[in-house]
Amino acid sequence: MQEQGLSGEDYAHWIGRRFAPGWERVREEGALAVARQAALSIASVGGVLLSISGDEARAEVTVGAWPAQEFLTLLDLSQTDADAAYHIFGPIAESLGLQYEWQRGADQVRLAFSR
Repeated sequence: MQEQGLSGEDYAHWIGRRFAPGWERVREEGALAVARQAALSIASVGGVLLSISGDEARAEVTVGAWPAQEFLTLLDLSQTDADAAYHIFGPIAESLGLQYEWQRGADQVRLAFSR
């Protein structure tokens, strides 16, 4: 990424824009369906789902801190570097007419999708 002049966040936005068309099938199902799909995506790369709640208008996903410190050390990444991955969902949400925000806590990350 850095060799290409892209920040981690820029690269995540680029990926999100490429993946967004594949999420079109959940557009009419609302925020909770998008949150469920995001939770599955995170779980598929080793994240641990702690909770999911909401409805068609607003939904939240809480996942355990990811990735594990051992993974960060192995790849010589900082937590900030790895956190850039959460920006993937911004362009996806935008393409579906939703707002998106995420926030890291001490041992968990909260993602929120809303109309």
